[in-house]
Amino acid sequence: MKFTQALNINLVPEWSDYYLGYEQLKRRIYQLERDLETQQPRQQPRQQPSDIETPLLSATDSPAIRLFSPILEKEVDRITTFYKDKESELDSDRQSLFNFIHATELDVVRNSQDFRPSRDDTRDTYNTHNTHNTHDNNDHSDSDDDDDDITKHTQPKTHFARRSFNDDFHHDQRDTNVENNPPRRKSIAVIRRPSLDLLDDDIEDSIWTSKSNYAIDQRIMIKKRLTELFVQFSELKQFAQINETGCKKILKKFDKITENDLKTSFMDNVVLVAYPFTEETKKRVDNILDQFIDVYARVVTLNNRAVAHNQLKAHLREYVVLERNSVWRQMVGQERRSQGVQIQSQSLTEKKPATGIAKYIPPWLTSKMVGLLTAVVVFITLLNLDIFDKGEENCLALLVFCVILWSSEAVPLFVTSLSVPLFIVLLRVVKYPDGHRMEAEDAAKYILSQMMNPTIFLLIGGFTIAAALSKHGIDRVLALRILNLAGTDPKLVLLAQMGVACFSAMWISNVAAPVLCYSLAQPLLRKLPPKSPYARSMILGIALAANIGGQASPIASPQNVIALDAMDPPIDWLQWFAIALPVASTSLVLIWGLLLLSYGSGEGTVITKLKPSKDSFTWTQWYIAAVTILTIVLWCVAHSLQSVIGDMGIIAILPLIAFFGTGILSPHDFNSFPWTIVYLAMGGIALGKGVMSSGLLDSADDAVKEMVGGFGVWRILVIFSVLATVVATFISHTIAAVLLVPIAAQVGQNLSPPHGRLLIMATALICSAGMGLPVSGFPNIAAINQEDSMGERYLTTNDFLKNGLPATVLAAAVVDTIGYLIMRLMGL
Repeated sequence: MKFTQALNINLVPEWSDYYLGYEQLKRRIYQLERDLETQQPRQQPRQQPSDIETPLLSATDSPAIRLFSPILEKEVDRITTFYKDKESELDSDRQSLFNFIHATELDVVRNSQDFRPSRDDTRDTYNTHNTHNTHDNNDHSDSDDDDDDITKHTQPKTHFARRSFNDDFHHDQRDTNVENNPPRRKSIAVIRRPSLDLLDDDIEDSIWTSKSNYAIDQRIMIKKRLTELFVQFSELKQFAQINETGCKKILKKFDKITENDLKTSFMDNVVLVAYPFTEETKKRVDNILDQFIDVYARVVTLNNRAVAHNQLKAHLREYVVLERNSVWRQMVGQERRSQGVQIQSQSLTEKKPATGIAKYIPPWLTSKMVGLLTAVVVFITLLNLDIFDKGEENCLALLVFCVILWSSEAVPLFVTSLSVPLFIVLLRVVKYPDGHRMEAEDAAKYILSQMMNPTIFLLIGGFTIAAALSKHGIDRVLALRILNLAGTDPKLVLLAQMGVACFSAMWISNVAAPVLCYSLAQPLLRKLPPKSPYARSMILGIALAANIGGQASPIASPQNVIALDAMDPPIDWLQWFAIALPVASTSLVLIWGLLLLSYGSGEGTVITKLKPSKDSFTWTQWYIAAVTILTIVLWCVAHSLQSVIGDMGIIAILPLIAFFGTGILSPHDFNSFPWTIVYLAMGGIALGKGVMSSGLLDSADDAVKEMVGGFGVWRILVIFSVLATVVATFISHTIAAVLLVPIAAQVGQNLSPPHGRLLIMATALICSAGMGLPVSGFPNIAAINQEDSMGERYLTTNDFLKNGLPATVLAAAVVDTIGYLIMRLMGL
């Protein structure tokens, strides 16, 4: 989670103007970066005027430090001023409340019929520390136990306690710690003394245990006020913690961008000596919070401190921990945000004022509801047709039902996928090898075993490798080194960025790859002028390259996993690389040329090399790299080891054990996997198995033969290319594979000689090439949401229409030519 997000979640709304101006400071750092890049060397750097002393500055400091230090010191001074004022205000309320609690308790004790004279010493102890309340209590020492009389005396007593505190306690030194403030410590010691010690054995005389209306009202009022102040002091403590973290974060960013080393000295000499951040202040606030727990236990929970602590803690807002960010977490967040953006855009569209015939449409009839109703109606209609065998008709109804739900997203995609095995069993879709419809028990075991098959473990193994590479920064190190090899030529830098995106998509998925590349490109993009064509070409180029990278390895995208599962027998990793790498490389170069023609070569753009990481490779990173390489090598030679390991899915378990078993990845990382994609792939596999087992494609074989009768394998491939690009562009890459891979398998097997694996492989590759719209896959969604420093998007829909659609055609043409030739040479 970024610090800005954590700040927005954790801040107290009423104090929002007093937190560290993190975004403003960040923009100032970026401005310094641009200014210092363009400035010529000077004899003496010009400083910004400052009205505060800056003891850290010296003649040897860099211009960036001399400009930035006074700005951050002002922020620390502003935070300190607010903290002192707020602490003084809350401390005043706290002491006033404690005095009122003392006075209320003493008033009840002195008017108790069972008060023991032998306890005068104890009463005198109370009076010693509450002398400003003594004469008030004595004025009413002869009053009876009537609740009305007690209530009458309570209000003046409250005012007197507050007035005494303002006159006496408020003059204490505000900046002293707990150890140097003995009067307050004595007062707190009295507060912690159980009131039952002052009473007789009849606990009904205690204000904290009495069942009278007055006592209950007093306890409710005091409990509410104690809770409010406890929450406010806790928020004050959190205020200091967040701002201290913010100072560390902004100094780290400053050092990284300007290549300075200001963080340590500034934190030690300015931040940590400021009043809110000193150890004495932190201990004092912790002590005050402990006092509240003690008093609350005394007043509410009969001195049960554990219960008191739990009750007070329940009123606190949940504190969001600022975790170390990684590309993997960003990838998951990007996926969720993209889904949220689509939902939000649909809701905004539906909330527009209705005009014309739309005024007569009920508000519940949304586009999703229309999709759901359409799917249900079509499903019921197809179930009652008499075209094929009953099992085949049911399979056709289920297939169309899923297509409509996936296309309209009336329900989440993975929910539709989870419904597939349910309907396959209920509708008796699958058959025994002899043609009879399978019984429910056997059908359930069959379809569930097909869903959680070795191919799914291959996908999970890929997620595990991606998470390890991202969490420990290996992907970033490799990407930086590759990008720095490109030099400063804008054309080559663009090609290098696209190459890194494509290569990253092979191993950390085509969702995480653009997130990584956009973070690496930010230093360059910040230095470009607004509306720069080169910036637009880079943003779009990374997205298109990430889509192409989805072709390059079997674990790069779910559609590849679905294709491998449909092949009989599946090709190994070396065969996949032999086909996919030339196809992806050629497509990448062609798309790079397309972007240069569309946006220019970036002539005049000044490129500076990215700053490589100063940290050396750790043993953990070497271990991750070794396990990753070993896993990939085993996948490549899986067919040779089939008698030992059985299937590639077993090899996929290796990184899970190696990374989770050693603590390199945590259970939280496992829970953060994009499980919706896993279940989407499982549903697609189940539907494909159901279609193949039901005999639906066999029944439609005559129609398929008539449609492609006399066509050669290349002409059929072109037809599938058109279908795949249309579905993948407008719906989803994975859904396109789910729908078309079973058909490609059946059509390919009916050719003479059979070319089922060729059509399956080509279909999967072309599904990744659908990238003509902003919603055509996660890389495009990430690209359209990229914004410059002014908050304006780099790209528009026209950028995708003018470049994404031609790129889709080029990528499909490469599969139909170079890919086809390689596959024929390999005998597919």
